[in-house]
Amino acid sequence: MTDEASQYRSASRGEDPSGWAVGFTVFAAVMMIMVGVWQALAGLSAIANFLFIPYSPLWSMLIIAVNVLVIWALAAHGRQFKEQRDAEAEYRMHR
Repeated sequence: MTDEASQYRSASRGEDPSGWAVGFTVFAAVMMIMVGVWQALAGLSAIANFLFIPYSPLWSMLIIAVNVLVIWALAAHGRQFKEQRDAEAEYRMHR
């Protein structure tokens, strides 16, 4: 049997999954706005894979490494892709 006091104690310790879901959703939305969708998804995937390290350490570390490489590639060369896309759009406009 649970009473209101024990429910409050469990919620205050961070065991309420709805609070975590809302926090994660807000965090994901802010990341996507600040750094771009693909970098945010790679970052969220890397963070999520930290949770799986105890269960599948080799696979999790491999996915984290790939995510870091994706983030680096987008950060280093993302402007080039945007410039190329803009140039192609301008070319199509003047044909």
